[in-house]
Amino acid sequence: MTMFPRARRARLSGCASVLLSVAGPAFAADPAPRDETDASDPQSDIIVTAERAAATRKEQAPVVVDSIVYDDVETIAADGNIAEQLRLLPGISTVDEGDAPRFVTIRGISPDLNQTTIDGITLASIGNDGEGSRMINLQIIPSEVSQRTEVFKTFTAEQDGAAIGGIVNIVTRSPLDLKRRYAMLDGYGSYQSFRGPDGRNTIGGSAQHWGGGAKGVFADRFGPDGQFGILLSARYQSRTRNSAKWWQPAKNYFNESGRPLPGPEAEGWDGRAVPADHSYGSYTNRLRTAGSSAKLEWQANDRIRASLLGFGYRLWESSTMNKNDFYTRATVIGRTPTGGRSQVNSIYSRYRYDTWDKKTFGGIGTIDWRGDTSRLGVRGGYTRAIYDNVQPYVGVRTYPPRLFLDWEDGSDATGGIPRVTGLSDPAAPFASVYRLSTANITERSARQGLADLRVDYAWNTEADDRGFGVATGVEFRRLDLSRDLDVTTYRLGRVMTDYMVDPGYVPVGSITAFPWVDYRRAQDTLWPQLTLDAGRTEYQARASDYRYVERLWTPYVSVHHATDRTRLVAGLRYDDIGFSAFQPVIRDGVVQPGQTRAQGAMPISCPRSRRTMTWAAGRSCASPIAARSAGRRRATSPSPKQ
Repeated sequence: MTMFPRARRARLSGCASVLLSVAGPAFAADPAPRDETDASDPQSDIIVTAERAAATRKEQAPVVVDSIVYDDVETIAADGNIAEQLRLLPGISTVDEGDAPRFVTIRGISPDLNQTTIDGITLASIGNDGEGSRMINLQIIPSEVSQRTEVFKTFTAEQDGAAIGGIVNIVTRSPLDLKRRYAMLDGYGSYQSFRGPDGRNTIGGSAQHWGGGAKGVFADRFGPDGQFGILLSARYQSRTRNSAKWWQPAKNYFNESGRPLPGPEAEGWDGRAVPADHSYGSYTNRLRTAGSSAKLEWQANDRIRASLLGFGYRLWESSTMNKNDFYTRATVIGRTPTGGRSQVNSIYSRYRYDTWDKKTFGGIGTIDWRGDTSRLGVRGGYTRAIYDNVQPYVGVRTYPPRLFLDWEDGSDATGGIPRVTGLSDPAAPFASVYRLSTANITERSARQGLADLRVDYAWNTEADDRGFGVATGVEFRRLDLSRDLDVTTYRLGRVMTDYMVDPGYVPVGSITAFPWVDYRRAQDTLWPQLTLDAGRTEYQARASDYRYVERLWTPYVSVHHATDRTRLVAGLRYDDIGFSAFQPVIRDGVVQPGQTRAQGAMPISCPRSRRTMTWAAGRSCASPIAARSAGRRRATSPSPKQ
């Protein structure tokens, strides 16, 4: 279906920030302040150090990796989530919902084929609307939890085998990197000037409004030698997004004698596309996000560091839609060089109200040991994603006799969208009798819990090491996803004229107002009077429910060899995936009692190799030049929704 949206949306925003830095005891083990930073601001040392580390990592890594470093001051609260940050990197684009990015694509590959981790531990995901895909909604995760976020675009055996597009790894902030106590509070306000329908038939209203939010970070070190550190962060945001659009979703095609054709490829097409439908929508979305994190670290000595991280983030959203349509018959009454006249088949008025509640939370523990040429890391964590959605939907329609509309072709002023210019009976939209055409309440619920444990060991594989080295490790993951979908469906056809109101609002792109369903009244008096469609409701209560359990065991080993000019990496990763899928049994359109269980396994061997060559053209070269080549074999793991 071809759709030509024309949206109007405007927002005027103002932000105010205050950065609080509270001096605490300095620790002798900390390095002295760098010349290019402000010694009174402990955060500035972290920013410069992290930016240098990110640049160095990109230059020296045997894989292609980009990093973005978080800065409390430069990243304002209104735009402070991981998705907003990542789209600043090369090769990264985002999948947006309204005016906000939610999912990232790496090198144009679907977000469902990326992997997202926090400190190397895989995050649980239920997709966009609980459908069971593996993509992560990064709009929920605020950027202040991160010191930097890395995007791996190529891989060695050390990286997870589930990534086809890439790996997003959120490296959390460390209080032990601070010299002294640090506190920050950032607040902002926003104002939206677009009124939309100005609250008419909109739960929550859609008038001009104010929004705002705040975030805060506190970090400190304690203990006799500052060997302990704690970091706390929190955020809250509330705003409303109004939008309106009109579009022309379908077209009719005719030959020179006015006979309808199946499409423009049919023989005899006269070369003109006649608009079949004209649609108008008004939308109001209210969004709130909130969450916090806490991290406790312990530096036992120069070689051992341990940490515990807990986090929880939530996104609440409600959306009101008032939508109207002219549907025309597949006939053409008359045409002019710039337009024509069509007979109206039906007029629709629809009301939909969605509420979403999305949560992501978890806990991660790590312990790292670093020797002169070796390092050992043990990480484990459990994360959980929760999705709930309730959607009442009411639609009505009427079939006005002998109603015609005049339309004109799209122009630059209308964004190329054909536009209705007149009705043969302007009173018809309000004088007609409307009957119930859609009445249901959809409830979606999804849960996923993911446990992840991994052990990694490396010897002589750092960027400055020369000769042979080895990296090896093993990871175990278990995810458990369940989804429940219920659709309460009501019998249709009753007269709805008494529930129709004049909103006094002309939708964007329209020449006339439409009667809207008075949902507040319908909610109180209509639903109790409707007759339940018991058969369809019972079917929908069980037909789409499922549970999916996946177990992954994956050892890997890679061999490194480095000289002053060349680094070679060759490795093997073995992914052993077992899964159980529980789904309903449907025979002859009837859902049977219980669920069937399907089991399977996917052992996958993934050889990978990397070659990096580095050289400098004479002493005048400011930095070395690197050329990388790679080869790998990969098969992705199954998606729960499949």
